[in-house]
Amino acid sequence: MSESLSQGLPSLQLDKSIKLFKSNDITFRNLNKAGFNCNKSEKKPDQFVASGKNILIGIEDKRSSDDLEKAVQQIKQNYLNALPETKYFIARAGERTKVYYRISSNKIVEIGTTLKGKEVLCFGPRVISGENETIQKNLKLLSEQVYAHKEPINSSLEILPPKDYYNPLVVKQNTIYNLWQKIFACTGENAHKCLETFVELLLFKGISDAKLLPYEYSIEKLLDPFTKK
Repeated sequence: MSESLSQGLPSLQLDKSIKLFKSNDITFRNLNKAGFNCNKSEKKPDQFVASGKNILIGIEDKRSSDDLEKAVQQIKQNYLNALPETKYFIARAGERTKVYYRISSNKIVEIGTTLKGKEVLCFGPRVISGENETIQKNLKLLSEQVYAHKEPINSSLEILPPKDYYNPLVVKQNTIYNLWQKIFACTGENAHKCLETFVELLLFKGISDAKLLPYEYSIEKLLDPFTKK
């Protein structure tokens, strides 16, 4: 095993269970021997984020801003086969950073990262040394979403979603299909009327959930088992 690995990799604690590691001259083969979840490869990752021995994010790091595309290519060539269970990757070159999400065994797509709806960077220079506090916080939030198995929606990942946030885009297809079928039958199989009713119900639920209606007209009141018929 590499001497530097046996002595411990330089790392930064992002939260109580997630760390950012600087790999130096360590190969994936060395990391595999040390118990990390990667394949045996002689390729050398620059940095990575891990929870325990599970590698959450692979990071290719270049100094010059001109080398961003080279960093992306090296992720494709060096990281994808070595990290079959990892879905997120970061390519950084100078002040330029791109985040990628794996959509197949050998294909990644660029995604945006937002904080409360605003686009933010989640990696940059001097993070491992703890000098870049803003980016460090963003990387921590991103890592927590990756650890929670969150996936990008519409090619973007919100790194600090509200805890009770309900996103209708992730509703299972069967839920929408079954609702549509019930409305379709109740409206006499009239497609135009069905669509109007569907939109009206969604609008009603949104206004009710936002507490913009008096209780007497809310969905809660309709669902109240003690409501007089």
